[in-house]
Amino acid sequence: MKDGTIICDGCKGITPHCCHGEKHIVVNDVQHNRPCECWPCLVARVILRGEVVRLLFSAPDNSFSVALAFVSFSQSHRHNVGVETYTLASGRLEVYIGESDNEHILLTKPGATVHISEGKCHWARRNGDEIAIISVVSVPSWNPTNSIYD
Repeated sequence: MKDGTIICDGCKGITPHCCHGEKHIVVNDVQHNRPCECWPCLVARVILRGEVVRLLFSAPDNSFSVALAFVSFSQSHRHNVGVETYTLASGRLEVYIGESDNEHILLTKPGATVHISEGKCHWARRNGDEIAIISVVSVPSWNPTNSIYD
């Protein structure tokens, strides 16, 4: 590789406004690594208590984002901006929505979905021994400053 070559391990360069995740900067044929601190790479892998979320795509204009979440349980929270749609990929997931968990939805088959409105308190947990895997579509793009944990 040529000096100054940059390869991204964070977003693989698919996020146009990214300055590239884990930078492998080649100088004198020696690879030097340093983490990126730009917003898309910081949230490319979000590890929360009980779940791991992997950001797959965020639209360049921040109109929406798609993530994959591996859920044992999630903390009760709400988003002051935006809506979310969960789609079950595998496992079983119980989703609780509302201040008193008054809406309880059980996702049992791949493709089952639930829509979470802006400002609605929600949390989820797996139903069974298997970790639940879901896609999460956020409109607009998810931003950690818009998540309020109860």
